[in-house]
Amino acid sequence: MGARTGQDYIDRLASLGTTVHIGGETLQGGIPDHPAFRNLVRTYARLYDLQHAPEHRDTMLYPSPTTGDPVGTSFMVPRTHEDLAKRRAAFKVWADESLGTLGRTGDYLNSSLMALSEAGEWFAQADPAFAENVRRYYEMVREQDLLMTHTLIPPQANRSQAAAAQMGGRLTAHIVDEDDNGIVVRGARLLATIGPTADELLVFPSTVLKGRPEDAPYAFAFAINCDAPGLRFICRESMDYGRSRFDHPLGSRFEEMDAVVIFDDVHVPYERCFMLRNPELCNGFYTETSAVVHMTHQVTTRTMAKTEFLLGLISCITEAIGIEQFPNVQADVAEVIVALEQSRAREKIMFTLYYLLFRYGRPTKSGNYVIELGLTHSIIASLVGLTRETTTTELSKLKRQKVVDYNLHSYVVNKQKLERLLGEDSFQDVIIR
Repeated sequence: MGARTGQDYIDRLASLGTTVHIGGETLQGGIPDHPAFRNLVRTYARLYDLQHAPEHRDTMLYPSPTTGDPVGTSFMVPRTHEDLAKRRAAFKVWADESLGTLGRTGDYLNSSLMALSEAGEWFAQADPAFAENVRRYYEMVREQDLLMTHTLIPPQANRSQAAAAQMGGRLTAHIVDEDDNGIVVRGARLLATIGPTADELLVFPSTVLKGRPEDAPYAFAFAINCDAPGLRFICRESMDYGRSRFDHPLGSRFEEMDAVVIFDDVHVPYERCFMLRNPELCNGFYTETSAVVHMTHQVTTRTMAKTEFLLGLISCITEAIGIEQFPNVQADVAEVIVALEQSRAREKIMFTLYYLLFRYGRPTKSGNYVIELGLTHSIIASLVGLTRETTTTELSKLKRQKVVDYNLHSYVVNKQKLERLLGEDSFQDVIIR
């Protein structure tokens, strides 16, 4: 099948019998035409159509390594700097279309799933079958261009208690049975954004498991179709009030629904299980597979598009009300511009270091990686398209954070700290007054 169109997405969603509770209603299908979802569905359909637009096709698609059919670039395994640049350009097309406001477009989890599929050795620590399950699932999603959502947060009725103690262990989703074909899951999970309008649900591990025997039933990773028997989505109130795009330009197009996921004895086949009853490995699910890095590549690209939109909006407002000439207003606008450009620079340098680490890095006994290429700050600046001064400033910040150390001949990178930093919000310093 390969990359699908907007109509393909709508038709498949209409064929699902997803159970959704919203505003006192219980739906079992009919999602594309419901007032709470129909505008978002059309927005997502527009995104899928952009994949096939002549001006974007070469950026947003690449030949499937198994079928040769065109598939989404966000599924691509990046092997070169050019691959990363192409993927970022593809991310930017969708981000610009939504003004950076859509946080769960398909490219977000596509890149994460790609990373998981490449981490076969890590999954094989628990069971070689898990590595094969992830690989096959990734290929299925890629070839069908399915839209995924995910859930990873356990609900907490009492924050002082572990999952096994919450309401006697019944609250949080956990394994209650197992047979020759799979596991049975019961309980709740947060927070499946776009759950009602997605094809598939990825249930990722909670990263707060302490590794005690009682935590084992809560330690798992699997994928399930959104209309699986016993699976339900309980939605919050919709922010799309049915108003025109003129009155509500954001809510009428970009309202991504959030939902609590309820598992009423949902049967999950073994071939869709990626990790079972292993709290220690589950706690490293994101960083040790590099999934968080590839997810963050999409997040930073989208957030920059959002910041660009906000900067444009601020500029329009100041011009419309005639205050753009005041020094204090100019200073505030300049602060946004500087923060945006610094964030761009920081992202470029961190991802370049990460690429060099994997391509040329030599592991040390301390767990760091040494890159011995004789790279000066000027050379790195030319690689990332920045001035030497900006490159030196950002590298100095990373050095103070003990992410990287360097001399005239080499760079020593703390891979764990770099991955953690890439997983954080790169725009936490952007302040818009």
